[in-house]
Amino acid sequence: MKLILHIEENISNAFDLADTLLIQLDDNMLGYLLINQSEKKIFSWKIWQIDSPSELNQFFAQEFMLLNDAVSVKILNYTPRYSAFPADISLKNTRTSFWELSHGMNDKDTLLDYIAEEGTIFFMHAVQNEIYASIEKRFSRNQWISIQHISFLTSKHETNSTSMEICFFNQKTHIVLNQKGKVLFSQAFSYDNPEDLLWHLLNIIHVFGFSANEIVLYPHGLIDTQSSIFDLLNQYFNCIDSKKNHTYQMPTSDITLSAPTIDHIDRILTCVL
Repeated sequence: MKLILHIEENISNAFDLADTLLIQLDDNMLGYLLINQSEKKIFSWKIWQIDSPSELNQFFAQEFMLLNDAVSVKILNYTPRYSAFPADISLKNTRTSFWELSHGMNDKDTLLDYIAEEGTIFFMHAVQNEIYASIEKRFSRNQWISIQHISFLTSKHETNSTSMEICFFNQKTHIVLNQKGKVLFSQAFSYDNPEDLLWHLLNIIHVFGFSANEIVLYPHGLIDTQSSIFDLLNQYFNCIDSKKNHTYQMPTSDITLSAPTIDHIDRILTCVL
């Protein structure tokens, strides 16, 4: 496994002081944040590239050797294989049938689902079997959450405008189009270049009868404001916004995180903790 991001407070007892562990994962990346929820403080944030899921059993045993078993563990799944269903589709076999039509069935995946949004929506998402088994083996008490659910929650706060939330993680984006608190569209995309992503965004906006000038854009995640993607977004969207106030304190570090990256972590923690 290759460490690609590491920011951490210079304290020796972070595992003793933390009360929450948030794990971030997709098919070939894994990260975690060590947090004290009562103080709204992040002690460390690390992200690795996964070369093989078979590495994870030993990795978890070593990395979290000092973790208190009483710590709350939440796993945020960024894989693009997810769906949402109305809660009245209460039979799991029915939801699974719809899932198969949309994604196909893959015997290498574990399919998870849970009801959320005050009992109105079922969220289903998939994670590779080996990754799922490694996490369940190390953390017997945990809560799995999909990035789609997070975007549904954050979009509810944008009640006065038509907005598009774009979450960036590992050359993938999760896009939610929202109008006055109502989700109109939600989907994940992989993209090869900035122009490819821009085409997707403009096409979604056009299909729903909007123009780019009407949209408030909320980009967040692992993206730099100096990147070519951000330059292109600025050419086509007049209003690119970010979170004004952050609830959680990031670790003191020599590494400078972009505003969208800090926004992303704050949005997630505000929703799930």
